[in-house]
Amino acid sequence: MRAGLAAAPAPRKGRVRLLLARHGEALANEQGVLCGGGSDSELTALGRLQAERLAEELTVGCPELRLDVVGSSPLRRAAASAEAVARRFPGVERLALEDLREMAYGTLEGARIADVRGEMAAVAQRWRSGQTDHCVGGAGESPEDVARRALRAVAGLLESRAGQTVLLVCHSWVIKALVASVVPSIGLPRLLDVPQRNCAVSILDFRCGEAGIVSERFEVLGVDLVASGGPVAEGRL
Repeated sequence: MRAGLAAAPAPRKGRVRLLLARHGEALANEQGVLCGGGSDSELTALGRLQAERLAEELTVGCPELRLDVVGSSPLRRAAASAEAVARRFPGVERLALEDLREMAYGTLEGARIADVRGEMAAVAQRWRSGQTDHCVGGAGESPEDVARRALRAVAGLLESRAGQTVLLVCHSWVIKALVASVVPSIGLPRLLDVPQRNCAVSILDFRCGEAGIVSERFEVLGVDLVASGGPVAEGRL
């Protein structure tokens, strides 16, 4: 991560920097079951170690980094990962945002991945074909549902935070939907192409104005940074 996050240029005046991180490994990940917004799985021992390593990279690896806000989904796997970072930044504002929950899987919540691999592949194909309003598991969510609420959370949080740096610890599909939505060269139908490993970080800079950040320019400085920098792109929120 140091080659990406530590090497990133300082935010330009009037920008707010957003760091998006996925939680550490959860027990459901280890067990090979679908773990969506309706599953409150805890971190494994490896997941706790990953969260501590993330915290170390954000402090020791980036000694000049100052975090103003550490936010997360209310689910335990994200909240515990965020707490590991928040402990390294005394006085940081700590928030839990309901709209950052993982995608709801409907009837597939908690299913063994090996048992529903074919069904999930069919869902993924529909998304790739442009049917991003198609929901998982009947009563679950679609990529459009997830993107809509995640963008709402981000816009509401960042619009008055020019000059600040915000870390949000959330979930794979949430981050994929956010990045795919705001980068025109990706687009929501290709959200599966956005990598997002446990405790990897994506960096986005937003420009705040009188109208907030909606429709304002932003820069994606890196995606899925663990040991090296990611692509650089521009888009709109």
